[in-house]
Parts: sequence; structure tokens; C-alpha cells
Amino acid sequence: MAYRKPIVLNSGLLEQVQSGDGLDAGAFQLPAGIGATGQRLAVPASGTLLEWVDQDSGPTGVTGATGITGATGATGPQGITGATGATGPQGETGETGATGPQGETGETGATGITGATGITGATGATGPQGETGETGATGPQGEVGETGATGITGATGATGPQGETGETGATGPQGETGETGATGITGATGITGATGITGATGNSGLDNASKTNDNATGVVICTPVYVKSNGNVDMARADNIATTEVFGLVADAVIDAGNPGNIRFGGVLTATTGEWDAVVGTSGGLTPGTIYFLDAGTVGLLTSIGPSGVGEYLERIGRAVSATEMQLNIVPPIRL
Repeated sequence: MAYRKPIVLNSGLLEQVQSGDGLDAGAFQLPAGIGATGQRLAVPASGTLLEWVDQDSGPTGVTGATGITGATGATGPQGITGATGATGPQGETGETGATGPQGETGETGATGITGATGITGATGATGPQGETGETGATGPQGEVGETGATGITGATGATGPQGETGETGATGPQGETGETGATGITGATGITGATGITGATGNSGLDNASKTNDNATGVVICTPVYVKSNGNVDMARADNIATTEVFGLVADAVIDAGNPGNIRFGGVLTATTGEWDAVVGTSGGLTPGTIYFLDAGTVGLLTSIGPSGVGEYLERIGRAVSATEMQLNIVPPIRL
């Protein structure tokens, strides 16, 4: 506790307080030292000695008591106004009240009518065709098929009717016993009947020819080929007169590059449905009754829809008689 000294009036004047001593105003005392910039005096929590405190938003401190009035006569100077008490500390903020329960969610509104679908944009141009991949290695050559049965021989023509037997000559008179009478003249021989018409000649054996494959790769069974100027064959295509004249279809399972093999140019060619699918681009083999033509779009293929482009060639190859058989009837090409 600070040392307290009473205020003394001397001839109506406040006597100077000794430096370092506090000023005693009775109910409170002023501190001896001066506070820092911005500080103010405030009532302490206990005791009566005012304290220097920092400014805050607390309540205004107690106003200092009015100085003692001097004796009548010369009016003594007014007592020093006590410094404004320090603002009390701000009270703590009260706790936030609990959040009320959330209201029920409103019903979802009905879905709006879906707008009409916009017009589909035009299909973009087809990109360029990628390069053709390398041809796979040629598989081993299959065994040569058995030779087809010889065609049926035509029926023998009917035998013509036998000519009538000539009349027997009259018996000569019997001679006298002893000498034999002369033999009567033999009647003329009847006319020989006309020879019957010869029956039609039966179908000859399979219409095959042996040709060398001039293509860089093997050609498989059913592939249409044409004859080149060197006498060898290559895969045909109906887009150029030089490659359009089909000689026949490959009859062996495969003819390797530079090797000879059988080419069927007439009669019936038989292959599996899978082998026909590879050449006509279908599934399940040939369609019976359908006519097949040389394809103009891809080399070495047949098609059931004849070419129709200007400058292409329409060439009939044959008609399917079953899913595995084609009756060959190659017709010269027609330029469109």
C-alpha cells in the first residue's frame, strides 16, 4: 500500500506535495507517477489508490471528488479534477442460442416436359482408309481333291424295226427218186431297219486347267483369276479391262506364289461354306439360286450385287446351286 499524506492548505493555497508522494483526496489517492500515453486512471479492484490502465470500452471510471473549497476570502483554486477512471473490461459475449430444428423439405415439383430432340447433324465425311495390313503367311496346301465322277453316258438310241423277211422261194418239183432236185432260189434279204438316233453325249470330266500363280501371295480356293500376257494367272477385279476377263476360279485349297495349280472354268465348283464366305463376303456360304458377279471394289472377290459404277465392268461368273456349290457360267464382261 502506498504511503498516504494529507493535503495541506497554506494561506488558502494547496501546499506542494513532495515529489514521489501520492495525492490523498480522502476517499481515494492519486498515484505518484504519471501513466503512459493513452492510459487513464481507474478504480482498483481493492483499495483506494487509483491505477493507470489502458483505454478500453468498459464503463467510465469514477469522477474524482471536487477539491476542497478554500477559506472565505480569497477563493482557493479549484481542486484538480480527477482523471477519468479506466473503462472496465468488456463483459464476455453470451453463448449463441441453440439452432432451431430445420423445417421439413417441401415436395419436389413435377418434372418439366422434355424438350424435342434436336435435328441430328449430318454425318461427317468418312476418313481415309488405313493402309492394308501385311498379308499373313500362306497356309499349307491342302490335299488334292478326288477326281470327280465321269458324267452319265447318254442313253443308247432305240433300235430301228427289223425289215420284213423275204418270201420263201417255191419248192422245186421233187425229182425222180434218185437224183435230188435242184434247190430253189433263196428269197431276197429284207431291207435293214434304219439305225436309231445316237443318244446325247454325257458330261465330260471336270473342266480344269493347270495354271501358275503370278501373284506375290497365295490365292485360295474360289478366288476369281484372269490370264496375264505371260500365260500365268492373277486375282481379277472388275474395275479395269486388263483384270476383268475371268478365266476361272481357283479349285485347289491354295496355290502358293509361283506354283502351279488347278483352275476351274466350267462345271460345278464345290467348297466349304467358310471358303465361300471368304470370297463372297457372306456368312453360311452361298445362297442357292443367286447369281454371282466379279467384284469391282476389291480384288479377288465375288459379289451377289453386280457393279454399277461408270467405267466398271459387269461380268457374270455363275449361279449357286447350294450353300457349297456353284455352277460356273462365265459370261464376257460388259463395260458400264
